[in-house]
Amino acid sequence: MYIGSEGDSMKKTTSDALIQKLVKGKISREEFEQLLLALEDEEQAVFLENSMRDHFNAVMDKYEKEQKAVSGKENSPDKSMN
Repeated sequence: MYIGSEGDSMKKTTSDALIQKLVKGKISREEFEQLLLALEDEEQAVFLENSMRDHFNAVMDKYEKEQKAVSGKENSPDKSMN
């Protein structure tokens, strides 16, 4: 069984940081090139894929909560009509 290493932890942290910078529009050209190179490396691509999936899930969770809040307000009776 492979448990992982400090190097794996560093790669995951770097991957997470690059993805966050990318989605926030704050990635430098050098960092973007690093991201592209990482996509070509099978091992690093796994970390990038997981980082992107985590970010996507967080965005979708936030969106779904916002939609529930909006639809809850739309379905509640208007107090001013009394």
